[in-house]
Amino acid sequence: AYIWRAKSQVALGNWMEALKDVGEALAIDPTGLEDYQWRDDVYKTLNVELFRLRATIYMESNSYESAILALNEVISRDPAPTAGDYHSRGYVSYMRKQYRRAVDDLTEAILIEPTRTRFELRGASYYYSGKDIFKVQYQKALSDFEQAIRMGSTSNLIEWRSLTHSKLDQFD
Repeated sequence: AYIWRAKSQVALGNWMEALKDVGEALAIDPTGLEDYQWRDDVYKTLNVELFRLRATIYMESNSYESAILALNEVISRDPAPTAGDYHSRGYVSYMRKQYRRAVDDLTEAILIEPTRTRFELRGASYYYSGKDIFKVQYQKALSDFEQAIRMGSTSNLIEWRSLTHSKLDQFD
């Protein structure tokens, strides 16, 4: 019941109430009771979904440190973390200015399911971590922006590409 109420609270934008309900749902561990032993796998899956929901709530409320912890739980508990899980953790790392970690997670997300948004965000992460003497990070950023543009051009991507060209002393 708590998970459904938490999802309803999320839909209404009531983040703190949703967070309380997720906490209550995670506090219940029926897998330890004899009558519920046959439901063990179902509850493990449910716990992953609860941590995923908790991460969403923290992200929406800009509590990025807590979001990282919840996403770490999702990725460590889920036998097959989704591209969305890695994308979310990469996004949170980007927002925390942890660009190298963002690149790692976004690379995982791209390997599972490449999208324009993931290439753009990874490109931005490379761009901001690109203060190296040989400009390798800027080259990687440019490659990602160009891949994202091939997947669907936007004015934002064109601007990113132009900024990156200027960092590389290449003017288009």
